[in-house]
Amino acid sequence: MKRTLLASAGLAIVVAACGGGSMSETEYVENLNALVVNAAARFEAAGAAFGQIADPTMEEYVAFVEQQLAIEYDVRDTFDTLDPPDSIDDVNQVMVDTLGQIIAVAEGLVDASDSVDSLAELESTPEFVEYQTVNADADSMCFDVQAKINDLSTTEVIDNPWIADLRMTVQAFLDCEEA
Repeated sequence: MKRTLLASAGLAIVVAACGGGSMSETEYVENLNALVVNAAARFEAAGAAFGQIADPTMEEYVAFVEQQLAIEYDVRDTFDTLDPPDSIDDVNQVMVDTLGQIIAVAEGLVDASDSVDSLAELESTPEFVEYQTVNADADSMCFDVQAKINDLSTTEVIDNPWIADLRMTVQAFLDCEEA
């Protein structure tokens, strides 16, 4: 299953802005890169383990979604510690909003599993449809974020050698195709 967001667990990264100002663009991109690398490994491991199950039960599927939720909660906690510079605030907010939507529908799906008896029944619930839809719709968010990054690169006041790194990191974070 394609996941829209990569997330971090264990949070080996200590991401806190020093002093009274926001992070620099470079600091933000470096911390976001570390978050994405860490998250990719966790999601990949969870997906590989779930992919080994030939005919998953509802309980196994729900456990997989709960495992993804745990990773997403860690990402949310990390984002709470980031203090993006004003120049990147719009890009950061799109990722935070996307994460919030994904968490909400995943929680709804887990809750819906309490009222059904099988994976087939779960897959026919409105919560499952919403879960699938939000994850599929996140692809369109990639274009929105990339447009914001493109706007950044044309801003004269920004020294932008970090923009290429931000573009690649956000593509990985949102699990974008080439945008």
